[in-house]
Amino acid sequence: MGFFDKSLMDPLPFVQSNVLGTFHLLEYCRVHQPRLRALFYISTDEVYGPAPLGVDHTEGESHRPSNPYSATKAAAEDLCNAWEHSMGVPVIVTNTMNNIGEMQHPEKFVPKIIRALLRSEVITVHGSPDMPGSRKYLYARDHAHALDFLLANGRRGERYNLVGQEEVNNLEMVRKIESIMGKEAKIKFVDFHSSRPGHDRRYSLSGEKMKRLGWEPPTPFDVALEGVVQWTLAHQEWL
Repeated sequence: MGFFDKSLMDPLPFVQSNVLGTFHLLEYCRVHQPRLRALFYISTDEVYGPAPLGVDHTEGESHRPSNPYSATKAAAEDLCNAWEHSMGVPVIVTNTMNNIGEMQHPEKFVPKIIRALLRSEVITVHGSPDMPGSRKYLYARDHAHALDFLLANGRRGERYNLVGQEEVNNLEMVRKIESIMGKEAKIKFVDFHSSRPGHDRRYSLSGEKMKRLGWEPPTPFDVALEGVVQWTLAHQEWL
């Protein structure tokens, strides 16, 4: 169960963490860190709401969150913007999409697929065979690389989308991991909104601003995914 599902069942911890927690961190930086170089607030693509096919949200568009998790992230972004402009805290906001990486929590989609294939369990894919949901996945090491790049090249008060190289739908992800592991998946398709009210079929961000600044993800997606799968197979305690 991911952040989205947990926020539907019990939204209060997300208000406490994302809104009040961000407020306290901003205040700590304002009062106790006068020489702070940069505070990164790493946010989500979901603050902009769903992205129809062909639409990639750009930095600074209006917030249209669809669920409690994304609403609290949007509120925290607004606090960061206010503390940067009126309190002098050097905030840089980044928005990213789904990350993949070694040691990822087993509630996330990639380790879920790996575990299900190892155990011959059914994999739930949200959407339908002809219209599965999709994301632009970003390798966690490339995410860290982007933040390091922004320390040198980013500007306080700005926001930047950190986006993976290619869009991969849920079914494609299962097929890719099937191929790496040499196993055949048992798949069950589940309608989005009946199973997860407030869940959006597609999120998407534009990475053009970072590209113009001189950064693109250095690791090809298939290379990153194979590395993550092989590492996880060698360290199955993380499942």
